[in-house]
Amino acid sequence: MPYTAINAGLSGETTSGGKNRIDWVLKQKVDVFVLELGANDVLRGLDLKETESNLRAILDKVKASNPDV
Repeated sequence: MPYTAINAGLSGETTSGGKNRIDWVLKQKVDVFVLELGANDVLRGLDLKETESNLRAILDKVKASNPDV
């Protein structure tokens, strides 16, 4: 396949951390975006509404910078 996978995840990261780093991730060329965050939020007992808000913010930024992704 003509794609390069970039694992931008950090062990133990929360959705808040991912939201803070998404601009760095989006400096790369993006054809396919896979978001896998939230488990650490649950393990730490973080508020579900905050987790959802962070995930939506990440996806909104991805869509804004890469409408075709």
